[in-house]
Amino acid sequence: MEVNSRPLVSIDYKKPPEELVVELINKDNGTKFTTTQISFGIPKSIRGKHNSELVVQATKGSYFTGKVKLKYNRIDIEDIPNRQSRLFLVNGETTLADLIPAIDARFNLNLTPADYINIILPTTGNGPNEKEHFFLEAAETSLVFINKVRLEIERAGQVILSTVLKNLVLSGLVYTKPVLNSLIDY
Repeated sequence: MEVNSRPLVSIDYKKPPEELVVELINKDNGTKFTTTQISFGIPKSIRGKHNSELVVQATKGSYFTGKVKLKYNRIDIEDIPNRQSRLFLVNGETTLADLIPAIDARFNLNLTPADYINIILPTTGNGPNEKEHFFLEAAETSLVFINKVRLEIERAGQVILSTVLKNLVLSGLVYTKPVLNSLIDY
């Protein structure tokens, strides 16, 4: 049987992961748990009708007691961007964690450090319109997401003129790199 990771109902991905996982568990198990009634372990990927397994324990003071292993479907993070642009303009961000606010804003998410594997973003060349790709990969600890999605970055800011001009002699003019004068008279 093929893994079903696409939700049948509309999900608000801006909710905290604990609320989202309860919605996914309830959808796949026909239950009506709330976040105050159960707590979670770390999910485990499995094969079959469901793609994940999770130990759920009743919280103190809830109507339930004990713990149980439940199966549910985490969301394939590849499905999140849909038709939205996967290109991000970066200006000083060096790690994926630095870029997460922009990713959250673009895709209406609320990713936490437990949801993704933090990486150093690839560097792009100094030329205009140079792009690099990277993967936003769901961490094994993510309660909500699985797999990975390919995204791209393009560096913002100024282009170093000497990297664009290969011929530094133009119509008799010679380009020289500017020298910063530390003694400036005012």
